[in-house]
Amino acid sequence: MRELLARILVVLWPLIPLFWIPLRLKPSFFRRLGLFIYPLVGMVWLAIALGLWRLWPQIDKLYPVPLGLSYLGWLALIVGIILQVWTIQTLGLRILGLPEIVPRIKKGLVTDGPFRICRHPTYLAHSFIFFGGALATQYLALLIVAFLDLIAVQTIIIPAEEGELRKRFGPEFDSYRQKTPRFLPRLWS
Repeated sequence: MRELLARILVVLWPLIPLFWIPLRLKPSFFRRLGLFIYPLVGMVWLAIALGLWRLWPQIDKLYPVPLGLSYLGWLALIVGIILQVWTIQTLGLRILGLPEIVPRIKKGLVTDGPFRICRHPTYLAHSFIFFGGALATQYLALLIVAFLDLIAVQTIIIPAEEGELRKRFGPEFDSYRQKTPRFLPRLWS
């Protein structure tokens, strides 16, 4: 079961950079493609996912962690899944980037639900899921994916997304930005 979970998380991960990095860096290109972008990204992801699935026997190295860290990993994985579900419930179809791709879909700035605790709960959920999964399953490939995801999210996706939000929502976003932490929730008020 651990191996299957690690494999699933590793092959799902490319969806994040394949979709969100180009969407944030070249939104006009995505708008021109419209809804066709979803099957296009899906086909590219499927090819990469199949390649990763077949490559798995060469990258399925385990690294031992103490039992307590493994349990902490399972807890982080569950917290990440709960946070992701909460974010999906709050955003609805907006989680798929529809307002960015289809300009006629106008939606306001979301500041409720998990967006009260941090500005990017989806990416925080990914970190919990990937790092928690890496500790729980003890697969090195998943640990590498967790670090790659964190680096891509922090250096490319979030800065580009915040620039776009600033353009779309102006002072409303600036006010929200001043009140709400970017990625890690505050543990105290």
